Amino acid sequence: MKSTSNEDIVKFGKKLRIDLPKNLGDLIYSFRYRAAFPKSIQSKAPNGQRSLGSRNWHCF
Repeated sequence: MKSTSNEDIVKFGKKLRIDLPKNLGDLIYSFRYRAAFPKSIQSKAPNGQRSLGSRNWHCF
């Protein structure tokens, strides 16, 4: 699996006309550890599990 580089983020940000933050590393960190995934991704969670904004699914 290819990791995402800062160049990839800038390239697609320009293509999608998105204003990017100056700290691109924080953008990735936020979605990995702090921010909730969009509903379209959360709906893919296995039954009885949900995401806490990371790649892992947790049972509650």
